[in-house]
Parts: sequence; C-alpha cells; structure tokens
Amino acid sequence: MTPILDFIISLSFMFLLVSLIVSALTELVSQWLDLRGRMLYFSIAKLLENKDDYNWGEMFYKHPSIKQIRQDKLPIKLGILGNFKKRYPSYIAPATFSQVLIDNIRFWDNVKSTHQPLTEISDAKIKELVESLPEGEMKRSIVSAVSFASMKGISALVAIEQWYSDYMDRVSGWYTRKVGFISLLLGFGVSIAFNINTIKVARELWINKELRSVSADMASGSYQNFNPDNFKSNASGVQTKTDSTRMIEIQQKISELKLLRTEIDSLTTIGYPIGWSKSIFEKVKANAASEKIPVFKMYCSKALILFICVLGWLTTAVMAYMGAPFWYDVLNKIVPLRKTGAVPK
Repeated sequence: MTPILDFIISLSFMFLLVSLIVSALTELVSQWLDLRGRMLYFSIAKLLENKDDYNWGEMFYKHPSIKQIRQDKLPIKLGILGNFKKRYPSYIAPATFSQVLIDNIRFWDNVKSTHQPLTEISDAKIKELVESLPEGEMKRSIVSAVSFASMKGISALVAIEQWYSDYMDRVSGWYTRKVGFISLLLGFGVSIAFNINTIKVARELWINKELRSVSADMASGSYQNFNPDNFKSNASGVQTKTDSTRMIEIQQKISELKLLRTEIDSLTTIGYPIGWSKSIFEKVKANAASEKIPVFKMYCSKALILFICVLGWLTTAVMAYMGAPFWYDVLNKIVPLRKTGAVPK
C-alpha cells in the first residue's frame, strides 16, 4: 500500500507545483492584457446596447464617476512587453452602475433632462425617465426590471442594481471559461518549458523505489508551505475584487513563482525526471547508428517518441487545469494515510 501512496503523493505534488505556476502566470497575463477590465467593458457595452444612434456604453465609461476609478497604467513593470495605456476598471459596484446609468439617462436629451439631485429623484421619476428612452433592448430590460420592482415594493435603483448584478454573474462565467482556456495553453507551455512529461515521470517513479520514496518524503513536507487561501484568485470573475486588491495579488504571485522555482530545482536535485538534458532524439540516433537500424525505422522511433512526449505534456497540462485547490486537497487526504504506516495483523 505504501508504494502506491508514495506514487500518488509524488505525482500529486508535481501537479500542484505546475498548477501553481500556471495560476501565477495566468494572473500575470490577465493583468497585462487587462482581461477583467476589457471583459467588463464589452459586457457593459452589450448590456446597454439599445439599437439606436446613441452609444450608451461609450457614454457610460465617459462619465466622471467611471473616469475616477479608471486605471491608466499598470503600476508594475512586466518586462519589455510593457503595458496597455488604455486600461479599464476591473470592478464597478452595482450602486455606481445604477447612479451613472440614471445620470446618463436624465441628460441624454436636454429637453427631458432634470437637474434634480439623484438622491431626491423618486421611483416614479426614474420610471418616467426610463420610459422616455428610445425603443430598444436596453429600454425593454430596464422597464421590465423597474416595473417588477414596483410590484414587489422594491425601489427602482435597487431593481437596476439587481439587474446589473444578475448580468454580471453570467459575465463571470464567461470570464472563467476564457481564463480556463488560457490556463490550459499556459499549462501546456509550462510542461514543454520544463519538460514535465507525466508518462515519463510516472514510469520512472513506478520502477525507481528510492526516487519514489525520497520524492514522497519531500512532497509530504513541502506542500504545506503554500497558502491555500491564495489558490482561488483566478477562479473569481470580473466583479469580485478591486484593482488595488489585484495589485497585491500580482505581487504575491511573483513572490510565489520564486518559491516554485526553488521547489522545482529541489526535485531535479533528487533525480526527478523533469527538465531538459541530453536530447532523447540524439540517443535514438546514436542507438540507430550503433545497431545499424534502418533510416525508416529510426524516423518511426522518433515519431513515436515525439507522440509520447506531446501526450505526456498534454496530460500534465490537463492535470494542472484541475487547479491547485484540487491537488492540495488530494495531498491533505493522502499524506496522513502514509504517516499511519501499515495496519497491524
């Protein structure tokens, strides 16, 4: 039973390291590309699309309240690639959304506008402003939300905030799927960069008892150095954390990458079969020359080796895609079983 536990612990620890690397890189890429801000921008533009000549989404982001929370430049240098100068806020509170929307609606036409403070506008006035909008999808949605709110005794502003929050829940799902695809690509890239071939690693751990035991011992103590509270930052959508919180997280991810590099170096030190050394294709070529293997057979061997490598890298990427919380929980459940030892007769 212990060899099987050591095998599972060693592989799970490797997948945990790869998952953490992918998580940190995904956070850096999402910050550099401003994925949250841009997803929020296009989502609000779609939400406020009214099929008329007035661009409500553009006017929303030109409002002074939105300009104040807009971040022009990423305060962290990400190398020679630099930053996008045009960055959007990654978080807009429901109260801010309803305030800006009503403010834009009451000034969209000077004839129908009112200069009354927003706090003094009654629900009836808000309903009147909404019904004065040009016909379109946005008007229909807001009128429906406000009318339903009046039936349930809810204020019009709260109804608009709820309408926005419900839509943002769907946007968070879209963002999670997009980030998941990016994480899968980064996982495949990390697997190639470090030559983390699951098939090769599993084979070596299964036949090498000493390596399996040493790596399991190291994994049992090392995985507890990571803070599981930081694992779920990438799973969150566009509407959960402010820009300042994201900046703190990105600093933590950079520090975490340094720790992960140390852990990978420790694995290679004990003989873990990862990393690039002498090309396996050179070994095949040398064996073919010494044993006088035909050229066609040699190239078939190369193709088979390449197929196994790609399959192993892809397996590593898929395992890393399952996420650091999953592999941390696996280790939390299996490591105690290893410490209990064999069951007495």
